[in-house]
This record gives sequence, C-alpha cells and structure tokens, in this order.
Amino acid sequence: MRKTLKSALSRKQNIKKSMLLKLAFLFSIFLFANSIAAQDKNERNENDKRIGLNLGYSQQDRFPFNDEDYSHITRYIKIQLAQEVWRKDRQAMEILIEPSIYFVNHQLLNLFFIKPKEPNFEAQRALFTQNRSYREYALNLGLTYSYDINSRLLTYGLISVGPMTATADTERQRKGFSFSDILGAGMRYRIQNLEFDLRFTLRHVSSANLRRPNNGHNSAGVEVGFSYHL
Repeated sequence: MRKTLKSALSRKQNIKKSMLLKLAFLFSIFLFANSIAAQDKNERNENDKRIGLNLGYSQQDRFPFNDEDYSHITRYIKIQLAQEVWRKDRQAMEILIEPSIYFVNHQLLNLFFIKPKEPNFEAQRALFTQNRSYREYALNLGLTYSYDINSRLLTYGLISVGPMTATADTERQRKGFSFSDILGAGMRYRIQNLEFDLRFTLRHVSSANLRRPNNGHNSAGVEVGFSYHL
C-alpha cells in the first residue's frame, strides 16, 4: 500500500514538473514577444515577417535514437509563420509558429515490449506488430536564433513546443492529446524576398505523463522548404 501510494505521488510530481516546464517555455516566449513589441518599430528590419511551407521526412532508427523496439516513419507538411523580434549586427531572433500535419507509419518490432501482465497482451501484440498508418496534427510555438554568414546565407537553430493530437493508439502512446517537442538546426538562402530552407530536426512526442502508456515516439529528420518575406 505504501509503495503504491509512493508511486502515485511520484507520478503526480513528474506530471507537474513536465507540464510546468512546457508551460514556462511557452509563457517565456509570450513575455519575450510582448516586451519586444513595445520597442520602436524603426529599430527592426523592414522585412521582418515571413510565411512559408516546409516538407519533411523523419525516421526513428536514425542517430541519436536507434531504438530497435519499433519503427516510426513520418512524412509531414509545415506552414511557417515567423516574426523577427530582435536583431543586432548579423544576429537575429524570430518567433516561429508551425501548424503541421504528420503522416505516420508505425510498427512494433519487439513484441516482448508488451508484457504478459498487460490486459489483453496477446491482442495488443497482434495489433501493434502490424505496420499501421495514422496522422498527427500539431501546433508548435518556438524561437529561432540566426547568424548571417553573408547577405544571402544564414545559419540558425530552433526550439519549439506545442500541443498535438494523434488519430490512433500505439504500444507507446494513446491517441488524442500530447505534446510535440522539436530541436533543430539549418540554413536559409535568400534571393530578394524569397528564402530556401534546409533543416535537420530531432522530435519527441509524449503526453507529459498525463496518460499511460507514455513512452513516446522519437524521430530524426530532414526538411526542405521556402518562405516569402512580407
């Protein structure tokens, strides 16, 4: 009884910690944007807004993940909405909003991942070892930091967090509400008001222990796209 109570309290603490970290990140972006917005517009680049589209492909079995228990492949489309909020010399920061659709192929490879103690474990093994397709809808909010190599080429890093929903269960996560966490780096090449984008990303999806199972999915990917400066 004491062990069960201790486990439940530990789980609640993990949920609170994970949720607070994600909410703190989103709130800090909001405060940062609000403080910058109060500054004089003349201090910014005239072409400080851009809109674009990125296409991407990611797999779970790429470095640094390489978990042999499952296969997780995604093809995705992202809308890019960016607002430059700070610039100094060759450095700049943007707030980035990314509505995204992920087309997922998922398969459990190690059937022993589902333990016999799980309810209906044989039925779960039969279901999840099939190659199944489903979709994820995400809305990520983040920050990018860029450095201009020259007047046309820049490199950048990004971090973003946001809510998402999945249309199917897997052995590692239930369908419905979760969080999408992204870390990335890339470069953009500009020709007048048009920019071409090449980006490498690491993505983690989980429910922040709000529901179980919560092992989550990981993937490493590459995406290409373009954006137009307004």
